[in-house]
Amino acid sequence: MQINTSYSNSLNYDLFKQKQAQQKKQITTQLNNIVDNEQDLSQTNTVVNDEKEANQANNIENKEQIPNGIAELEEKQQNPNELTEEEKEKVAELQKRDQEVRTHENAHIAAGGAYVQGGASYETTKGPDNKEYAVGGEVQIDSSPIPGDPDATIQKMRTVRAAALAPANPSSTDQAVAARAAQQEEKAKRDKMEKEKEEDSDKIESVNNPEMVFGEPDYYDNKGEPVYNNKPQIEGIIS
Repeated sequence: MQINTSYSNSLNYDLFKQKQAQQKKQITTQLNNIVDNEQDLSQTNTVVNDEKEANQANNIENKEQIPNGIAELEEKQQNPNELTEEEKEKVAELQKRDQEVRTHENAHIAAGGAYVQGGASYETTKGPDNKEYAVGGEVQIDSSPIPGDPDATIQKMRTVRAAALAPANPSSTDQAVAARAAQQEEKAKRDKMEKEKEEDSDKIESVNNPEMVFGEPDYYDNKGEPVYNNKPQIEGIIS
């Protein structure tokens, strides 16, 4: 049997060409993949480098923008007995407030005179320097009326009112005390007027009834009028 070798050789050659084309295609695909991977890696490195540079820039900016409080805290740790700038400002504010409060209360005391009950009492707070500073205060002033003496009450209420309004900037409490003192003064004035009316009424009644002034008459004249031997002396005293 004779075999057609030309056909066989031709078939083998075609298969070889196909396989070779497939291998070439695979190699080309692999090369393309390698190129793509290298490009992705390059882009990734670029992004990472960009992020790294951005973080470094942020760190530098953050260092430049460290709050003063942190820097002062570090300084405070190194020098525990030295006040920070913020603490110095706080102490200055407390010193100013302390002076204002004490000046305010001393004005009450100076104007209140004998009606001031004791000295001033202060509400204090401790500053960063461990010293106590006055932030509030009060002075007790006797503002009660004087019973049975309208004139003395009027003078007292005027003193109380002046004491309440003595500071340069009276508080709402100071103004309330002054208002009550003014009311008491007006009441004392009314009481004084009523007392004077009663005294005038008594004088008029005494004139109409001599016996209230001269007592029992010494005798009666021919007309039945009472005669008082001591009348001239008493009238001289009254007039």
